[in-house]
Amino acid sequence: MGNESLFRIEKRREARAQLCERVPKEALTWVIKSIIALGAASCIEYLHSLGPKVIHDNIKSSNIPLTEYYDAYVSKFGITQLISSTSNSRMTGYCTPEVTDIRNVSQKVDVYSFGTIFLELLTGKNPSNAGIDLPKWVKSIVEERWTIKVFDPELIKFLNSEEQMVPLLHLAISCTSNHPERQPPMVEIARRIKEICS
Repeated sequence: MGNESLFRIEKRREARAQLCERVPKEALTWVIKSIIALGAASCIEYLHSLGPKVIHDNIKSSNIPLTEYYDAYVSKFGITQLISSTSNSRMTGYCTPEVTDIRNVSQKVDVYSFGTIFLELLTGKNPSNAGIDLPKWVKSIVEERWTIKVFDPELIKFLNSEEQMVPLLHLAISCTSNHPERQPPMVEIARRIKEICS
């Protein structure tokens, strides 16, 4: 895919709302959500492979454009650094709780944000619209042993996907740990998604 077509796809997607609202709900089957999760994880993994100081820092569902075949890309890389260098403001995706000083941001910020997007795909809940702390809500439900209640009811219809959904839920929860040292690196996340979904 050339830069021109990626640019067109990004422009088309930017005009739309959050990830789960861009596509008709019935179209977001488990297979499609798995493709989106793996694509986004692979893109972030690639960015992180460029060096430890390479951080997107604005990962959110609206910055994940999709092709017509649901291939996911990560957009707006570099925007945060550009804005941060000219002002004290910070554009962030789903912000990890431990970040209080923007000078101490690490790749774990992207891991946390990806984990929140992953939870969004699994639960069907949009944290921006629902007014909830999605990672905290999911963890509380899982701790109460009501794991099945966190999943998007549309996903439950696919009976054979539960064996994949539960391990992926635990992976997403580990991504959103409040302790960065417990969060897996993106290379491990992408590998695990691929392993679980194949």
